[in-house]
Amino acid sequence: MISESLATRTADFLRKFPPYSYIPREDLRSWAGKVNMRYYAENEFIFQEGEMNQGWVFILDKGRVELSKDFGFETRLIDVCDTGDTFGVRSVLGGEAYCSTDIVSEEALVYLFPAQDFKNLLSKYPKVAMYFASGLAAGMSVIREQGKKLNQARIELGVGNKFSPLFREEDVIVQRHQDKVAFIKID
Repeated sequence: MISESLATRTADFLRKFPPYSYIPREDLRSWAGKVNMRYYAENEFIFQEGEMNQGWVFILDKGRVELSKDFGFETRLIDVCDTGDTFGVRSVLGGEAYCSTDIVSEEALVYLFPAQDFKNLLSKYPKVAMYFASGLAAGMSVIREQGKKLNQARIELGVGNKFSPLFREEDVIVQRHQDKVAFIKID
């Protein structure tokens, strides 16, 4: 747990970025109170491809994190995280190992949020769930091998709701445009 002032600062930071901007201030403040904060030095691994998730979703406060994937014959940069980006979501929702290696390319301050609290957030806020669902759908070629686990996660998020939080038409969120697109060949 963090101090009251740090929780407020964290919530204020998160409100600047979708999908956290869709969460009411008090709920976001409560959720931000569960954060752990960690400094990473340049060239330090946050996690490596194939490692199991240790129960965290990561949000970058400051710095830069590069995501790369091993294709057997070469390792390729597949994405870059900047301030406000969330990563590690796929492994939390799918219950699988990380599908990329995330390394700090500029020293970074990272928020670590407990995975179960993140899942609760998705269950409570359909717009937030839809935001991440659209991101996962956009990268579907990367996660085909994890499809069964992700489908199970989607089902679990819908348990106890009158609707599936991932598929309410009125909650569709448009993803921001990205200039760089990684194409991944799946055999």
